[in-house]
Amino acid sequence: FGFIEHLFGAGQLNDAIQKDSKTMLDILPLSQSGHTPHDVFGTRAFDDLLSRLRSMYDLILIDTGPLLLMAEARVVAGKVDKTILMVRWRHSTRAAVKQSLSLLRSFNADILGATLNMVDLNRRRHHRDPGASYKAYRKYYQMETKKSVFGFDIASSGKRKKGDKRPVAVQTPPEHAKGSSMPVDPVGFE
Repeated sequence: FGFIEHLFGAGQLNDAIQKDSKTMLDILPLSQSGHTPHDVFGTRAFDDLLSRLRSMYDLILIDTGPLLLMAEARVVAGKVDKTILMVRWRHSTRAAVKQSLSLLRSFNADILGATLNMVDLNRRRHHRDPGASYKAYRKYYQMETKKSVFGFDIASSGKRKKGDKRPVAVQTPPEHAKGSSMPVDPVGFE
């Protein structure tokens, strides 16, 4: 069962908490039935549950539904210590992000920041990276380009001898460069 069932007296909290074997995190599912009463997050029982969980854990993460669609998400945001707004890259509009921030403020949420998720690094590289076309010039420089474990291109000049260091180039995004007049777009919208 989940915490909804626990709130309505179906069992002990420790029985509802599940240990994830891969991450070793304790997870408290919302509900096994899939049904969530709309007003459960505004109840004294939910406040008491949060107090109890705070006494048991150093860090509690609560994943809610979409803020603009779910009233519960707004209520929870006003009851937790900090709120992080998740923004989906190339999906969430500026207007939706602004409206979400406004709603969070209206519920007195302490906004820690926003996280841009589901970023396609290959598309992002070509989106605003002036060095993205570097691969087109690799033959001119006789450089071989390989993918790193992070999905970025790594250039190496031909065959290396034992003990030779691989050349490394670091490029600062224009919006972070000193004296840049390029406007910063923290959400990554076009």
